Amino acid sequence: MAKRYTECCQPADYSGYGGGLAIATIVGIALAFLVNPAFLAPMALADLVLFCEWWLYRRLVCLGGQRCALGMVVTTEPVEKKGGFERLDTDFSLNLLLAPHTIYTDRATIEADGLQGVLITEQDATKNIGLGFVGYTAKQWANYPDTPVLHGEFEGGGIYDLYQAAKIALAVATVAAVACSIPFIGWVVCAVLLVAAAVIALVGLIIGLNDKGSPSDVNAELTEIHTNDPTGMGADILVIRGDWVYDSLHDGWNEIHPILQAQRAGTWGGSWSSIGSAEGWCRALTDADAPGTKQQQLEPEHGWEVHPVIDGCRPEHEPAPIG
Repeated sequence: MAKRYTECCQPADYSGYGGGLAIATIVGIALAFLVNPAFLAPMALADLVLFCEWWLYRRLVCLGGQRCALGMVVTTEPVEKKGGFERLDTDFSLNLLLAPHTIYTDRATIEADGLQGVLITEQDATKNIGLGFVGYTAKQWANYPDTPVLHGEFEGGGIYDLYQAAKIALAVATVAAVACSIPFIGWVVCAVLLVAAAVIALVGLIIGLNDKGSPSDVNAELTEIHTNDPTGMGADILVIRGDWVYDSLHDGWNEIHPILQAQRAGTWGGSWSSIGSAEGWCRALTDADAPGTKQQQLEPEHGWEVHPVIDGCRPEHEPAPIG
């Protein structure tokens, strides 16, 4: 089942993360200077909580509900390839060359195709609130051109787990800072609580680093995602559906985040001729997830282990043949 930890915000509700962090920092430093240095701990944790809230609930800008896309996997970005602070972003990302284009197609041509190009095109909704846009690109091989792609992410729980732990640690550290203002016994309580807050935050960090997103969360058959081998053949063709958003953390691009449905549509063999259209695949993906389809799948006649042609079973409402 697809993991979802983030929510996009409407363009009119978007704000950067700097303001809240600045206020929390100023208040914390003032309390540390005027009351007790122990208030530096809740200040740092408050900053962490505010950043995690921004990351989860105000970083992504909604562009218009869920969208579907068909494309060839150019590159993948598993958590193991990330370093430093990026390791906390435990989403598994992939980059799709949108059908029916090739890695040599330029951005202007893709954006103007009247098909899927709109998904990677700058939108007025973000442009009008002053957010920059560069678009996402990926290189299939080092000597290949930068290819305009649609970025998509299977969510992991790294930041969410850290956020939950940081909220608890903040409450504990705040009590500790107050206790530190009480002579003698208060100092002992303060020290114990500060250690407890640090342990809670550390546990949340460790849990988060191991809570990784994977394509198999969405589709159990997608245990591996293939990119092209050196001959230029063999990449997976995927059809994906999820929230269409703008990611404001970076230089600015549109993406599908989180990916809520994914299906392997084929393998790249040098052209799109045998794959089918994005419209057809997206319609099939929608139909597969429709309530009516799910209800039919629960009917007794679809729960067979031996095919009906062999054992002769029929739905209860279907009469047996005469003669």
